Amino acid sequence: GIESRSLDLGYKQGSRLPFFSKDEPSPLGTADFFALNYYTSRKVKDLNGVSKKNELSFVGDQGTEGVVDPSWPICGVHWLAIVPDGLRKLLKYIQDTYTSLPIYITENGFSQMGPVQIEVADCSHFYQDTLQEVGKASVRVSED
Repeated sequence: GIESRSLDLGYKQGSRLPFFSKDEPSPLGTADFFALNYYTSRKVKDLNGVSKKNELSFVGDQGTEGVVDPSWPICGVHWLAIVPDGLRKLLKYIQDTYTSLPIYITENGFSQMGPVQIEVADCSHFYQDTLQEVGKASVRVSED
């Protein structure tokens, strides 16, 4: 991951991220909840270890490229594909990975450009489809 990418870019000491000392407490397992901002999904294309960016960055470290499936509808802005089942899959992954944490969807939305009256139906379908997918995820619902 980041350590091998750092070495590839000439960081002789390994990872450019700090390590915890023995005296510092480990943050693993200390979260109280999982807050999720979800707007869209991407399919992932492996770049076979070749980064498109030769710089220190989140995108450069990935070694992958995000691809929008051409069958996904786009709303408002070119990068915002409507993928309600992507939210379901992500919620399932979070549940399987962090089983004891409550999940709060803190952001989600639909982008609109143009006359609002034309897109009200699209927006309504977006929220209906999104809520159905959340229901399919069998996520524990909190009353908080």
